[in-house]
Amino acid sequence: MRVVFPFSEPVSSAVFRRNDSIWLVFDTDATIDTRGMVSALAETAERIDVEQFEDYQILRLDMNDPVLATVGVDGNAWSLVIGDMILEPSIPLQLERNVRGDGGSVLRVLYRDPQHIREITDPFVGDTISLVTGFGPPRGLLKPQKFVDLEALSSAQGIAIVTRSDGIKMQVLGDDVIIERKGGLSLSNRHLRGGTGALNTIVDPESSNVEFVSLSTEGPGAYRSRLIELQRKLSRSPAGKRRKPLIELSRFYLAHQFAQEALGLMNLALEEEPALAEDTSFNLMMGAAQTMAGRPQEAYAHLNRPDLKNNPDAAIWQTIVDVKLGNWTPARIAMPRGRTVVGNYPSAIQTEFKLAAAQAMVEVNDFGVANGVLAEIEPSEVTPAQAARYDILRGRVADASGRSQQALTVFDLVTRSDDRPRAAEAEYRALRIRYRDGERSVDETIDQLAGLATSWRGDEVELKTLRFLAQLYAERGQYREAFEAMKSAVQADPDSDTTRLLQEEMNGLFNALFLDGKADEMSPVKALALYYDFRELTPIGRQGDEMVRQLAKRLVEVDLLDQATELLRHQVDNRLKGAARAQIAADLAAIYLMDRKADEALRVLNRSRQASLPSTLERQRNIVEARALTENGRPDLALELVRNMRGSDVDRLRADTFWAAESWRDAGEQLEAMHGSRWSDNIPLDELERRDILRAGIAFSLAGDQLSLERLQTKYTGKMAQSPEALAFEVVTRPIETQGVEFLEVANRLADTDSLETFLKEYRRQYMSPTRTQEDQAAAVPAGNDPAG
Repeated sequence: MRVVFPFSEPVSSAVFRRNDSIWLVFDTDATIDTRGMVSALAETAERIDVEQFEDYQILRLDMNDPVLATVGVDGNAWSLVIGDMILEPSIPLQLERNVRGDGGSVLRVLYRDPQHIREITDPFVGDTISLVTGFGPPRGLLKPQKFVDLEALSSAQGIAIVTRSDGIKMQVLGDDVIIERKGGLSLSNRHLRGGTGALNTIVDPESSNVEFVSLSTEGPGAYRSRLIELQRKLSRSPAGKRRKPLIELSRFYLAHQFAQEALGLMNLALEEEPALAEDTSFNLMMGAAQTMAGRPQEAYAHLNRPDLKNNPDAAIWQTIVDVKLGNWTPARIAMPRGRTVVGNYPSAIQTEFKLAAAQAMVEVNDFGVANGVLAEIEPSEVTPAQAARYDILRGRVADASGRSQQALTVFDLVTRSDDRPRAAEAEYRALRIRYRDGERSVDETIDQLAGLATSWRGDEVELKTLRFLAQLYAERGQYREAFEAMKSAVQADPDSDTTRLLQEEMNGLFNALFLDGKADEMSPVKALALYYDFRELTPIGRQGDEMVRQLAKRLVEVDLLDQATELLRHQVDNRLKGAARAQIAADLAAIYLMDRKADEALRVLNRSRQASLPSTLERQRNIVEARALTENGRPDLALELVRNMRGSDVDRLRADTFWAAESWRDAGEQLEAMHGSRWSDNIPLDELERRDILRAGIAFSLAGDQLSLERLQTKYTGKMAQSPEALAFEVVTRPIETQGVEFLEVANRLADTDSLETFLKEYRRQYMSPTRTQEDQAAAVPAGNDPAG
């Protein structure tokens, strides 16, 4: 009798037998119609029961008599055949006994692509059946097996067990199904394969199992005898047929941890038969040998292959290699698979794996798991080369658990060891703890860190030391020393994660100094020197441009005009394009005006001229250019440039231009109009306003415009009478024919007042302040990515 279960997509399943019942479990929520099955199996099955859960269904057939049942898969459909006919034989799965890192025994089943672990209740017995489902082709434990702690049921598809002891659990690790118990299972070797078969060869299937333990010899005599036997076998092999003896001898060397010798022989075998390069077992052997030889990069290429992805033995070496390469997350993922079989390996390899696993957990801040792994290590089995690493990890776990003094005791012990890399790390970590806990001052910590950074170089400890040192320097305000520490880290290893973190921190410090104003606490010369020495930290884009503008503004404030022009000229000539270049060029031109270099101001404006600039930026540039034209003796062009512009800054510019052109009536009218009805309010005039009124009076006098002079006198006599310029106002508003020496003195005194300085002060306030309009920000976008050269 054949029963077909069609599905619209591939469905994982498990099919097993217990007593007179056949159980089928399907991982689907699709409804299974059993009406036809009940009719067809009326004489064979006593009862057919279906239980439906959220994402799977259980179908149980209670048979009248023992019958043969097999399963098959055809596309998305599963078939159950009941009777004497076998649809297709299931692929047999094997239970293997393995030893965990803590010495406990576990059962392992290699089951490609397992899907779900389910637990169902047997209504006849009342106990729980644990099972694992999978996709086709059908694979199962064809014979039932009984152990002290559990019973493995006969299955045509999947794995099913019934536990007899508490604490038994199943878990899926890659392609492995692990059955274990805290403290280990009670197992004998009956019905089980010994070891993992980790290095069983595919190309030499007739070879015996290759294991680290099984190939090891007892004592020098046995070792030498077996070595001579294998060497003779190799020497007697004819050319072209040496692959097998080469592999056998390399396995022997590998089992005794002679990695270099094993590598040499495997390379010879590879030359004789290049197909070995694609062999799973060969790559596992090569990865193990390269790992033991201290070549993690080469080992990584052999171990990280798709066919070894879920191999628990490969996971042991993958964990060690990933930790050596600083790949903490992959090591953390591989570690659980390796722990299920590491007990089959020699104690030295077990310890190496556990140290790597503990370090991976520490680096990802999983200190609880790390402490558990370290607890599995027997201190008496730790080799001298492993002792310092073991103590470092113990100290880090203790520190994370709040036991600082215990951590310091361990670190101080390691600093006195002959393991210089670990001693340097221990010194670094002890310094961090003592500074954090207040046992060391900042100055003391900086001195000791500087000594460590000088005496120990070339690894991650140096980079971490430099990062901590830079942080303390920044805290003390020693910014140059902090940036120098960052430069040293970049030179040592620019690709390290620690170096990248330090660069990010120093970038933030640089921004805080030159964008947020912290550099204002320094002298301008020191700030400029610091900027130039570390200008590569200038951020790209608008922030970088704003940083340069602020620094230039500060230099201008202390009359360091040459340095300010050099700073902005570099931006204009080498860094910027488009609107951003036009904006910085306007600032540069303004600084040239301050330095009385109107020709240079006009030159830089002409070189940076372009169409379609934002209106605010166009206005800014026109004002600077008009002032430069005025200073250059071309007031008519200046007035034409601002003819259609409005605003207080433009009004003052016109007044200054008329004055420079000796157009006295226009100058007077412009100065008077600038203050509108200020004469009529109750607010006193400020110094600049009073000076403008005096200049207006002088302009009207020089123009011979007595009527305008009288109008000005009438308006402002009241306000000017109470000011320090009362006498001067009275002098300049006297009738023109009576003006004499006193008038000339006032006029000369006002002529000494630099109108350009007033113009530039207003320009800095309006256009060179840190607060930018949205339109200005949109304009200041550099074309390149090179930060200030």
